[in-house]
Amino acid sequence: MTASEILFLRLAEELNFSRTARKCSISQQGLSDHIKRLEKTYGTPLFIRKPKVMLTEAGQAVLHTLNQINALENGLKAQLGEIENGSVGTLRIGVNYTRARLISSAFFENFSSRYPHVKIELTLEETASMLELLNAGKIDFFLGVNAGYSVPMKSMLLHSEQIYLMASDSYLQRYFGKDWPGALPDHSGYVSLHRFDRLPFAMNYSRSTIYSMLEKCLIAEDIKLDNIVTVSDYDISSDVCRAGIAASFCPEMIVSSFMIQNNSVSHAQRLYAFPVLEIKQRMNFELVYNGTIQYPRYALDCMDLLKELIQEFYV
Repeated sequence: MTASEILFLRLAEELNFSRTARKCSISQQGLSDHIKRLEKTYGTPLFIRKPKVMLTEAGQAVLHTLNQINALENGLKAQLGEIENGSVGTLRIGVNYTRARLISSAFFENFSSRYPHVKIELTLEETASMLELLNAGKIDFFLGVNAGYSVPMKSMLLHSEQIYLMASDSYLQRYFGKDWPGALPDHSGYVSLHRFDRLPFAMNYSRSTIYSMLEKCLIAEDIKLDNIVTVSDYDISSDVCRAGIAASFCPEMIVSSFMIQNNSVSHAQRLYAFPVLEIKQRMNFELVYNGTIQYPRYALDCMDLLKELIQEFYV
């Protein structure tokens, strides 16, 4: 990529000429000259300057294309590096924090034994943020749910997950008394969210996939939950649940690890997980990658290893 194109990408990220110039160690006038040169080349303004810096529609199109070019160049460099030096490079992987914690030990042990000279950079984010990073070429691929990607992105389906409601024995005793543990789940083991109307919950941030799915369900069913804790870390939300402060929700992959922890806590702190009657939609847990990139062999093997490790949680 040319210097002007690289500076365009930096400015598109910062949307501030002085800050971009400072970070790129160039004068503000020099940065402005590079952008004007690109605008002359394309024959159209790429940025709105006032009242604040924004990309024009043409600028958005240029940004999308340059991100793809950047990703292709990075993929090519990785391939050439592998040809020249063997399996040496850096893999930038996005994943939710709790899922990363579940698979990291086995993943690093297996992958590093095969590719000791490949570095791993983990980005711990929600799916929406990771998709933006992948589009911008800042990560190589990510593990996410219902990513809603478009060409040139592709995905490998890892599992179609249920969402579970999670609550402790003390919470269930407090709010359901004699109905717990007898009459709360129906004969199929499901619980109805109507039974939890206006009860305290720990909920994910609104940007998360689980939150958006739950919000649609709650509106459709006219159910209101009392969101007293907002956190998108399932380890923290499980601690809140064990304390009996609130109930919460979690994806299927994570349920088994919380159930194992029941062996080391008091009866009141034991967690129970139930599939939810009103939530019909499942979450597609996917590995999302750029379909235009020729990934090096170690990246492809990494994807296969992650799929193999993740499948073990659903057996």
